[in-house]
Amino acid sequence: MFMKFSWTMPKQIFWVFSFSALLLIAAQGHSQQPTASPWQPRIHFSAPPDWINDPNGPILLHGQYNLYFQFNPSGDQWGHMSWGHAVSTDLVHWKQLPVAIPEGDGVMIFSGSTVEDRDNTSGLCGEAGHKTPDCVIAIYAGHTETKQTQNLAVSRDGGQTFTKFQGNPVIDAGLKDFRDPKVFWYPRTQSWIMAVALPDQHKVRFYRSKNLRQWEQTGEFGPAGAVSGVWECPDLMELLVRVPAGKHDAMGKVDGSRWVLNVNLNPGGPQGGSADQYFVGQFDGMKFTEDHPGAGAHWVDWGKDFYASTSFSNTAAGQNRIWIASGTGRDDGSTVRLFARTIGPQRQHFISGAVATGAGADTLNSVVSAVAGLVWGVALPVHCASQRAAGGEEGCGQRVSAAGDARSG
Repeated sequence: MFMKFSWTMPKQIFWVFSFSALLLIAAQGHSQQPTASPWQPRIHFSAPPDWINDPNGPILLHGQYNLYFQFNPSGDQWGHMSWGHAVSTDLVHWKQLPVAIPEGDGVMIFSGSTVEDRDNTSGLCGEAGHKTPDCVIAIYAGHTETKQTQNLAVSRDGGQTFTKFQGNPVIDAGLKDFRDPKVFWYPRTQSWIMAVALPDQHKVRFYRSKNLRQWEQTGEFGPAGAVSGVWECPDLMELLVRVPAGKHDAMGKVDGSRWVLNVNLNPGGPQGGSADQYFVGQFDGMKFTEDHPGAGAHWVDWGKDFYASTSFSNTAAGQNRIWIASGTGRDDGSTVRLFARTIGPQRQHFISGAVATGAGADTLNSVVSAVAGLVWGVALPVHCASQRAAGGEEGCGQRVSAAGDARSG
């Protein structure tokens, strides 16, 4: 049941942007691996010399963060898409592991998500009636030249190795563009929920299942917001609303919750490139309803290089959501490539009293540093966002994006 709480119109809204430069200072001398290139990130995960893009299925298991990602193990160009794998205990230092789910039988492994099926709801993890805490189910889009389908792969060793489900695909809608499933457990109906993109239709479709193998369509959302590019990589999450409690309590007190539907757009972002937009509303286990339809696009980040955001699954109930995104690589035709890398991580929650009823809601995004044990952010007044939308930015200064590059802000 949705928790009711007071909802007030703010006089000033604050966008809080990741301040990765501070992370770099805090973690100097602690890079994930020896820097092989001056263009390789020191903090954000990268996998030189091979191609990576979207983060896939990030999940917390036994105190270890598992990051899967779109990966070409055969070279530095897009192709042969498989799921790479890296692990970390602090979200800053990463160890790359062997490919988790490889391309095979003419099917590329496109983006998706992972869940821990600790109660063996799928029946794929072990004997019936036994707990299966190390069973991880990957739900991914299988891509061929003619269509995309939703598929499963099963790991019984905590997400280290996977076996593709023999009954794949679990959803075949007969569509050429039908990808990026995000799956999570919805305790109110004891069901798994899937949000999956219909990219060229600018829609997100919702399914539910009791066992991850049979799925029932329950609703759709869209078109809405920005629609000048394809919709990809949706994420649906319930975020806490916190009431500021003074300078000595930066997190504040919990005052209810709201559902956020993230949808990535490519192209059509505020700077012309790819971007991440979000919608705020309610989810009843079947469909998402926006609080203020027609309010326009609300951007997570105002840079040109922020995409394919997704949240970690299996984090503790009631905690802020840890979230990660991709910074796209650039290739100018020369021999030097800027390696694609992950952006983040970030924690997210709402600030109560900082939600514009007609112009969307604003979340607090802060870079998490386990090295320094601190959370940093740079606040940007709402008038800067308004000026930016109108084409002017006088007096708004500079900021540092989550990718660590300075932009006009």
